[in-house]
Amino acid sequence: MAAHETPTAPGTPRTILVLGGGPAAFRLVRALAERSGPADRIRVLMDEPYDPYDRVALEQLFAEPDKDLTLGDGSLWNEPAIELLTNTRAARVDRDRRVVTDQGGTEHPYDELVFATGSRAAVIPIPGSQHAHVFRTVDDVRTMVSEAARLQERLGRRPRAVVVGGGLLGLEAAEGLQRVGADPVILDVASWLLSVELDQAGGYAVNEAIRATGIEVECGAFISSVNSDNTGEVVSVSLAQSLGDESAARTLPADMVVMAAGIRPNDELAKAAGLRLGERGGILVDDHCRTADPHVWAIGEVANILGRTWGLVAPANAMAEATARNLTGGDAEVAEFDVATKLKFSGVEVAGFGDRLGRTPGSLEVLYADPARGMYQKIVVSQDAKTLLGGVFVGDASPFDSLKPLLGRELPAEPGAYLSAAGGDGVPDTELPGDAILCSCNNVDFATVRAAV
Repeated sequence: MAAHETPTAPGTPRTILVLGGGPAAFRLVRALAERSGPADRIRVLMDEPYDPYDRVALEQLFAEPDKDLTLGDGSLWNEPAIELLTNTRAARVDRDRRVVTDQGGTEHPYDELVFATGSRAAVIPIPGSQHAHVFRTVDDVRTMVSEAARLQERLGRRPRAVVVGGGLLGLEAAEGLQRVGADPVILDVASWLLSVELDQAGGYAVNEAIRATGIEVECGAFISSVNSDNTGEVVSVSLAQSLGDESAARTLPADMVVMAAGIRPNDELAKAAGLRLGERGGILVDDHCRTADPHVWAIGEVANILGRTWGLVAPANAMAEATARNLTGGDAEVAEFDVATKLKFSGVEVAGFGDRLGRTPGSLEVLYADPARGMYQKIVVSQDAKTLLGGVFVGDASPFDSLKPLLGRELPAEPGAYLSAAGGDGVPDTELPGDAILCSCNNVDFATVRAAV
């Protein structure tokens, strides 16, 4: 069967079963609702008690634990052809019978099955890890907020919160815990924070900028155990010089520990069903998001596509949109993803896009660094200094919005003009191309925006 063919003839009643209720599942169901014929029925199994919500905005719950993060206005789940089953975990997939059995023994038949089971927080397998919190769901954040309050009352001081992991999740967790009255310290095995997103100089700038906010940073730190007293209260963590090396262990005081050291795809159900996984996990799919089983698909963080799994919103949305088109007779391929990031932690701006590390042969790096001010800006260009290949910004990310749409295009000015922190001349007044992407999460280009105003 060709990848673009619809497995069931158009007009034939179908049941599309979606496993998982995260942002990728929401995006898929919304797209299907816009495209599917009236005969199609969509059923979503979600193991949490909430309607699908915005996991990217979880850090907002530190300030407002009861804030509603529901995606959309809720009307999608009132559509007669769409059924959302919360508190329902898929337990077994029978691909021969095309049936999914949930944890209560109820069978859910399907014509097309989409895995959107997402990922879970990685918990480092060390002694005492059962005492650590994770940062992945609404309930995880609310538990951390209540624990910080409990510890403040019990200890009569601000609790010391050790956050394991210096990536996006770790910085968000540390900022949130500081907001609710804890004193965070970030541990990371790398030499600088955001080591996946930033180069060394940019990472060192982030280290200093985060320290300036009152959050401690311990890089090159390998946690070896979470230590508790005889009542189960956390009292410290042990650090080693390297993983598995206890020869020069030292301890840091701690009252609570949060694991934010990455994610792992929820692919166990797929593995048990005989679907192929990638070498490092994730359900293997082709560039149409289809598995080797023509009736089974995978999207979002659980999908292994283009050689890896992806933990960002833009790739998840692109996979969801492509799958919706393919399930309704289209022929949509996923060729590449926009993995640009623009963030703000504790008032520190961080952004990056394209070839951030200058790995393109012959590329040039035009940069400005001021560690004392926590400023770092770098633009990567082609050998003739004309074509934009990437950029990194710390402390002042103002050039990002103007530069990002020009990725792969000729710059209208000298690269140095965009280094605002160095007193550059500023971004020239130029109209961006219509096909340049304004919003990568929703794949909206400038031409679409201009046509709407």
